[in-house]
Amino acid sequence: IEGLPSNLDGTKLVVQWKRKDKVMSTQPSKVLQGTAEFEETLTHRCLVYGSKHGPHRSAKYEVKLFLVYASPVDAPWLVL
Repeated sequence: IEGLPSNLDGTKLVVQWKRKDKVMSTQPSKVLQGTAEFEETLTHRCLVYGSKHGPHRSAKYEVKLFLVYASPVDAPWLVL
């Protein structure tokens, strides 16, 4: 994450992915000179349904809402 305010330097941030009751989180990363680097990749799998029948042989994806956000470890209620 780049372009963070200088008053966040030294703060530890986490990135979280949330959907319904499932939450995934990175390990904390310290902000240095307005940048926080994360070495992890958060992965979520979803299903896509395909049909061989009909004129278009279409694929269908069921939309599922989720939220990705960064927040300080010491103040998780503060979303950046």
